[in-house]
Amino acid sequence: MEFPLNHCFLVIDSEAYAALKESRFLREEFAAVEERTTIAGPAMSWSGFYLYGTSTYFEFFDVNDSVFTSDRPIGLAFGGDEAGGVLEGCRRIEAALHSKVATELRVRNTDGVDLPWFHTTPMRFDGPVIPLYAWVMEYHRDFLTHWHPEVSRGESGISRRAVLDRYRSFVAGTGATRLLGDLVGMRLGLSREESRRFALLLEALGYSVRPTPAGWAARGPDIELRVEPEEERRSEVRELTFRLDRAPGKPSMHHFGASTSLEVRSDATARWTFVGGGPSV
Repeated sequence: MEFPLNHCFLVIDSEAYAALKESRFLREEFAAVEERTTIAGPAMSWSGFYLYGTSTYFEFFDVNDSVFTSDRPIGLAFGGDEAGGVLEGCRRIEAALHSKVATELRVRNTDGVDLPWFHTTPMRFDGPVIPLYAWVMEYHRDFLTHWHPEVSRGESGISRRAVLDRYRSFVAGTGATRLLGDLVGMRLGLSREESRRFALLLEALGYSVRPTPAGWAARGPDIELRVEPEEERRSEVRELTFRLDRAPGKPSMHHFGASTSLEVRSDATARWTFVGGGPSV
């Protein structure tokens, strides 16, 4: 059973977050995007800016207006295409990290109704609290049946692609096309202890981990994660790499505040970099 990346989140500074929201390029050319507040039960909600790809998506949170703070700047969710994935993920994580892992059902409030959304493990496991969140998730089999069926193009099941097809149709229209394909690479800076535990987690999920001159890299389904361990306690995203669905009309560079920029290349790839490492503690 494979555990591909489902999505990731980053906590960024307020200037960069405001620039993302105001970018016509992101909204009209790069991706299906939305700013939304998610209500996931009576005591759980968050607001963020979302960019939807084909099978992966990512979300940005404003450090000054989020339940996620600069102390918890990075989150990565894995899985979502096969039934039983979250239970298998629990079994593997328990064996690798020697931690008891439970699951829970997350709901999404839509038009006043709590719809079953996805099954998930905790965002962090037993042991030291670390700035990197990582978890395994699996969409609920009935989610697409009930979530905005009026924009359906026939999607069904629990795959990442089916859910994102529905998301994109809802926010951008059924005929809309954008450049973004999928997130295919990440470069992270982590503390040495955090790096060690993250490598164990990825190996448990079937990723192939190998050493690199700067640290290590993990190859999984359609993505490579590169980690650069640091002595001091520091957690940051340094670079994101994307596959585009088509080559742009011309290459371009887009800056969002002083801390982050997006380079769109003529070879149908894009690179999002974070000055000074981006979200960090």
